[in-house]
Amino acid sequence: MGRDALFVDIDIPSPGCTLRVCNAHLESLALYPPLRPAQVKLASGYLRETTVDGGVMAGDFNAIEGFDVGLGESNGLRDAYLEAGGEEEAEEGWTWGMQSPHTRFPCRRMDKVLFCGKGVEVRGLERFGAGVQVEVEGTGPGQETQFVTDHLGLMADVVFVNGDA
Repeated sequence: MGRDALFVDIDIPSPGCTLRVCNAHLESLALYPPLRPAQVKLASGYLRETTVDGGVMAGDFNAIEGFDVGLGESNGLRDAYLEAGGEEEAEEGWTWGMQSPHTRFPCRRMDKVLFCGKGVEVRGLERFGAGVQVEVEGTGPGQETQFVTDHLGLMADVVFVNGDA
């Protein structure tokens, strides 16, 4: 479907490190062979290049199938939600489904923050945007307001610790 990933390198003067950040929207369809494993593998390679000290990959992972669980870890990335003690199927981690008019997939944790690198930590991760709606002109009865998105956002606090990249 023409999915993209946006990479940005951030130079951090103290401790003198470069953090590569990737925002991605992975393939949403249940294709065979599946595309998401190849997409994460490719992106994780860029995050682990020797020219950067650490990396963060965040976005819509469209984690709709069993193989999506552990996809980051199998590519050398740590999952911020799981590292903070979250559980894969726990409602507290859901980022999709509660605001979606679609019922093809159940509520789940489709959006993720993954990271890698010596000295890189995610010290905070929170969901935001639940219940945010906008007024829509020209819609039928009962559709005057709609959710801004069918996903919840994730905000992560990423740091380099001990001045050690």
